[in-house]
Amino acid sequence: GRTWMTIIAAVFFYYCGKQLEKISLLCGHDKETARYSKIIFLFSPLIIYCTIAGGQIDIIYILMVLLALPFYYKGKIRTFSVIMSFAIAFKLLPLLIFIPLLLLVEKRIKEIMINGGIALSVTAVTKVLFERGYGSSAVSDIMYLRHSFMDLILYSNIGNTINLFLLIYVAVVLWAYRKKIDADDRKNLLTTSMKMIFIIYIA
Repeated sequence: GRTWMTIIAAVFFYYCGKQLEKISLLCGHDKETARYSKIIFLFSPLIIYCTIAGGQIDIIYILMVLLALPFYYKGKIRTFSVIMSFAIAFKLLPLLIFIPLLLLVEKRIKEIMINGGIALSVTAVTKVLFERGYGSSAVSDIMYLRHSFMDLILYSNIGNTINLFLLIYVAVVLWAYRKKIDADDRKNLLTTSMKMIFIIYIA
């Protein structure tokens, strides 16, 4: 079982690198820059250790996010939201990424609500089907990871009341909503969105 998980993780890992190269080309980078994006990812010791060596399922939702991003940069937000809904059903982190990405390019409240609903749809369906009935044990481990992840991000506080992560996250979300950006300028959109993702991940 462990060997097969490692093999599957390695295959997904490789396709993540290929998808990064595709995104880079889509957003206007030259072939050499796109190729280096792939190489940096594929030869990152930390990522290799956390995914392939550890046989982590995280690589599944990472690939889903990377499959969704080309539609985001093409302006096909509904399709982006649909694919992200499956990634969000795996773990909370894609949702934390989805919200500021959506707000960066979409300022209309109605569209924000619709796409937000789409993004949460798969999670809602799985909770209805598995939360209390048959099959709940099949998703118990994933639910445990989701809750333990929540405990982790809510752990660091400033004083006794202000959560450090939430403070940074709310600031990023508000900045994204107020930021005026040309969604057709894919290279600038890529740079801006990746900076937001890195800030959230580091936080």
